[in-house]
Amino acid sequence: MKKKTGEECKRAVNLGVLFAVQLGDEFNHLVTKFSSTLMDWVCDWTLNADFRSECVNALSLYTFLTTDDLELIGSALNSYREIWTRIKPNGAIEYSQLSCSCLNAWALMLLCLPDRYIENAIQNDLPILCDYIENGHPDIRITSGETLCLLYEMANQLTAYEEFAFKPVNHDKTLAVLEQWSHESAKFHAKRDRRVQRATFRDVHAAIKNNDVPEIKIKFGTENLTLDSWAMKLCYSMLCTFLRGGINTHLQQNYVIRDKLSLGAPISEAVSHKATKLERQIFNQSVNKARNLARGKQRDKKPAFCGDD
Repeated sequence: MKKKTGEECKRAVNLGVLFAVQLGDEFNHLVTKFSSTLMDWVCDWTLNADFRSECVNALSLYTFLTTDDLELIGSALNSYREIWTRIKPNGAIEYSQLSCSCLNAWALMLLCLPDRYIENAIQNDLPILCDYIENGHPDIRITSGETLCLLYEMANQLTAYEEFAFKPVNHDKTLAVLEQWSHESAKFHAKRDRRVQRATFRDVHAAIKNNDVPEIKIKFGTENLTLDSWAMKLCYSMLCTFLRGGINTHLQQNYVIRDKLSLGAPISEAVSHKATKLERQIFNQSVNKARNLARGKQRDKKPAFCGDD
């Protein structure tokens, strides 16, 4: 990949992640080399921001699926944090997607690390996220809000045995800002952007205030995947970034993804097969035909009665 540029590099990056999705920890022997190349690109401020964003998405998912090396994951976490905290939330718009990608990648790495990393993030990064929600571009606001929900969720899990729910010093101010954005109607934003932002921040506000999580059921084949936490929502969203329309097939058959999402072993095709509409129509037609033939034979067996004796 080092000898390629532009579109070839993007395809190579995405192909590497698709291999990781298929092979999981069988890809371990290539982790260090592949990760090193991608991280060099991620941290290179002379490269195009959109390309770096794709590298961030690829590297974070690749790391999540292929390794449990805490040193490698922790190093990636620090690199992502350095980038998203360096980019001003209301700065140049071309860097907003890179900031969002690094924020999502940073959050995904947190899911793989011990509690001390989470405690450090809650103490040092939660106030920064609150500032990003208040002052950032719309995409950065939304990503920061969802990441804030994840930190609150993790904090509540760490303090599960304490009498009161987790509430940082700036809790009330954060709720006020979230309430504001859940009703925001500035005309200089596109109508769809305003609608997405309001819907997102209603969910974020409910999560921060009442620990509510919007439960989403993803149906694939005869099974369902329930997204009942912000952690699950993040994992599913990151997988969809690469798999897109193929996500349902992977949810049904891919051992690596099913393991990460706690779905268990794939269900055999014989058990999971559901008849298609055409198959049901053909079956119903054959049943009707057999029933009509049987009724016809029964009618033929009935004695004929005449009206005259």
